[in-house]
Amino acid sequence: MMLSIEQPEVCREALHFPGGIHTVRLHSASSPRLIVKLPVSYLLPAKVKRGFKIYAIPVEVSGEATVGLMSAFFDDADSPLTSWRLLTDDKETLDLLHALTNREILVHMFDDQNRELLGYRAEVDMPLMAKIRLKHVKYPALVHESVGAAHVQANQWFSLRDARDDTEVISINFVEPLFPEDVAVSDLRPDLYQFHGARGYGLTSLERTEPGPYQELDIIVLLQRVFRPDQLYHAPKRHYDKEEIADVLVITDDLCLIVQAKDSPNTERTLNRTLKRKKLVSVHQVKEALKQVCGAVGYLRNTQPLRMFMGDLEISIDIGGRGSRTVHRHVYRIQRGIVRDLRGNRASLHCPRLRRAA
Repeated sequence: MMLSIEQPEVCREALHFPGGIHTVRLHSASSPRLIVKLPVSYLLPAKVKRGFKIYAIPVEVSGEATVGLMSAFFDDADSPLTSWRLLTDDKETLDLLHALTNREILVHMFDDQNRELLGYRAEVDMPLMAKIRLKHVKYPALVHESVGAAHVQANQWFSLRDARDDTEVISINFVEPLFPEDVAVSDLRPDLYQFHGARGYGLTSLERTEPGPYQELDIIVLLQRVFRPDQLYHAPKRHYDKEEIADVLVITDDLCLIVQAKDSPNTERTLNRTLKRKKLVSVHQVKEALKQVCGAVGYLRNTQPLRMFMGDLEISIDIGGRGSRTVHRHVYRIQRGIVRDLRGNRASLHCPRLRRAA
């Protein structure tokens, strides 16, 4: 059963969690509930591989030794997608550690838009070393700088892990699904679909052969945490040929934001590509998106006032010179930075394995 249907009040509490792994307690249930809240690109590897791993990684915070949890979702055998959580002295951490000591747990998997897409009865396999680290964990005082430094240490440790480290990992092994794995979610909350170009509802699913429409709606829903719906324009068209200007335009009294989204299909076939292939595709997509952004900037500059079609309705907006003097320079700088980081893997969500120094 889906947690969002079985226990809607508990689910509402879970929706306030940040991205990562968490836990909730139900007094009527014997098995703890693990909440995984991450993008769909993380959830699909967990489904395909029938589970995921959690590394108990020793780090140093403010001069004291402690431990954090690195959850790994193996879309690539050597360089998986990862999510980091530093353990802190609070009830949430204690509940999470208690859940991981159980042999059996229930796992509920939400995407980053708070939609429940997967659920499993799972078994926890915790090796002795991980158990010792978590049993004797200390909780030093945290400051912003030390939290960031601990994350850097964890990434370095993970990149240099060896075969022994991989045998000491906590394994979350899915036994059986709690509900069908091919669920499609229809979002009928009208307040989220009042932007220009909205259909009044949204649809989503875990596997996406055509990722564009899903991703664009996800971006708009996120933008509505900052901007009003009447400031958002989905897939506006040029006035003279009705070709798309950009995936999303945000227009306020002092801002014009152009969003061009690119993504790969979220399917098992795409998942099984090599990491090298995934990076090459990402570089190509970034270059293509930035080319389209430059085209949109040129249209906005040359069309004053801005004229665009939303469906059959033509809209005219005086946007003045909002950022037009510097936008091309910033786009070029962003392009160089993103492509460089993708090639060097620094902007990647994957944590690559490196060779240990002799």
